[in-house]
Amino acid sequence: MHKYTLRKGQKPTKEQLREVEAAARKPIVFDEDCPELSPAMLKKFKRVVEQRNRRIAGKVVHRMEM
Repeated sequence: MHKYTLRKGQKPTKEQLREVEAAARKPIVFDEDCPELSPAMLKKFKRVVEQRNRRIAGKVVHRMEM
């Protein structure tokens, strides 16, 4: 797993972009530690993420974990 934090105005390196593109081509695998979310759970998760993003607006532009 790799973790990148991009600050406002910062651009990812070519290597970081290649890693993200490679990860995007891999299938999503659900298991007991990472189950598929129901529509209701996805809705709640989206709401929580939006609230968090409003709190940290301006500090971190994008956070990627792979």
